[in-house]
Amino acid sequence: MARIVQQKKIYALLALAVVIGLTFAIFTGCDDSENVVVEPEEVLEGTFVDSVVVGLQYKTKTQMGITGHGGKFKYKKNEKVKFYIGDISFGEVIAQPVITPVTLVVGAADEPEPYLNPVVTNICRIIQTLDDDDNPGNGISITEAIRVNAVNMSLNFNVGISEFQNDTTVQEIVSILTPLRLAGMRTLALTYRVQTHLKINLDIIAGGSVPDVEEPPAECTVIPADGTWTGTTDQGHEISFSIADGKVTNISTKMDYEDYHSEGCVGTNALETGDHEVAVSGCAFSFSTSEVEVTGSFTSPTMIAGSWSYQNSDCGGAGIGTFTATGSGASDEDIDGDGYSESQGDCNDTDADINPGAVEICDDGIDQDCDGLDCTLLDPSDVDDDGDGYTENDGDCNDADASIYAGAVEICGDGIDQDCDGSDLICIDDDDDSSKKDDDSKKDDDSSKKDDDSKKDDDSSKKDDDSKKDDDSKKDDDSSKKDDDSKKDDDSSKKDDDSKKDDDSSKKDDDSKKDA
Repeated sequence: MARIVQQKKIYALLALAVVIGLTFAIFTGCDDSENVVVEPEEVLEGTFVDSVVVGLQYKTKTQMGITGHGGKFKYKKNEKVKFYIGDISFGEVIAQPVITPVTLVVGAADEPEPYLNPVVTNICRIIQTLDDDDNPGNGISITEAIRVNAVNMSLNFNVGISEFQNDTTVQEIVSILTPLRLAGMRTLALTYRVQTHLKINLDIIAGGSVPDVEEPPAECTVIPADGTWTGTTDQGHEISFSIADGKVTNISTKMDYEDYHSEGCVGTNALETGDHEVAVSGCAFSFSTSEVEVTGSFTSPTMIAGSWSYQNSDCGGAGIGTFTATGSGASDEDIDGDGYSESQGDCNDTDADINPGAVEICDDGIDQDCDGLDCTLLDPSDVDDDGDGYTENDGDCNDADASIYAGAVEICGDGIDQDCDGSDLICIDDDDDSSKKDDDSKKDDDSSKKDDDSKKDDDSSKKDDDSKKDDDSKKDDDSSKKDDDSKKDDDSSKKDDDSKKDDDSSKKDDDSKKDA
């Protein structure tokens, strides 16, 4: 029994030694001379271009949001990024600095004229159709109202151009979403116009640049003058229309077919809209049919600049261009003496500080340069003061130091929050290692103490065993003594018996003597 108890104690000590050894290995497995600091993965920034698109939703494994000013989106290296509006998905691709509709379509970039790819064209037609002001030349803007109402909508872009255009689902979605734009309801953007627009931007990107971005216009307060407006197109044709009560009507012009498109069609196309009316909204108007688009933006009550495009499905003819026009009520007299008359674009000919050549003063509520709007200063939080690529609204917690921004490499123990996560990174330094060694040493001391205690237990057990042996030995001695005493008693008894026999023999001898 004593041997079994002793074996159990030995096994317990062995198990304890294994646990201590493993603990020591875990805490000392790394080289104490090296501090391991895991650097956060850098957040990169890309641009979506068709021209630059603002308001497009995107999502990666770690990032999500809406493309901001300049079409910017965020991602980390080797992540896939998906672009969408509501539930209308345009595709997913490995994120990179510049992404276009061509990038989203597998194999399109390898084609000699990728802007003519049917799937690419279908994507561009939807994005440009949903542009808030119908002027992709100043960037494309998708409003929140469109994003919200596009939830539960989906489109199949992987079809031919004509099939996509004639799809009733496409037509229904366009009719639901376009009234939510500043420019109002319209039909699907013309194929030739979106292809030409994309080609211009692809050429800019191929040249190593990203298309310029105009600042978002402030709310327009220009009220165009009622009356007849006349002007010319870039092809030299006259264009005219009428304005009454904030509505444009009776548009009339001619549009020549361009380049190879003229080979399939003869003559010129004449546009006569008759009494069809479109509303002026946000200093602009937009007229569109399945073959014609005419858009214009008023820069003053008597000045407008715009664009036109035409596409003939029957003969394959197409053309695109620009125009300018002035209102008939404009005066040729320079009333305020600033060098500009109403006919020359002076939007307030009673104030010499207001004319097309004046310097614009931002945020004063006055349109000094007669461009149709008052300039707006950028929110200071949207300005990258230190040039590190991040503004305060992008998460830069110190926009006066280029080494501090969201996603920067954190330096441990310097008291500075480089990556703007709210705290400085704690270093694993030598003091910590020393403390750790002290802890391990303490553990070793505790282990040694336990070994000593165990040894004492063994010694105590040994003493108990020795004491027991002494007791047993004593008992044996006592027993032996008893045996000796018993033997002595037996011998004494024997002697008594022998003595008695001797007495009996002596008595017999005496008796025999008497008889004699």
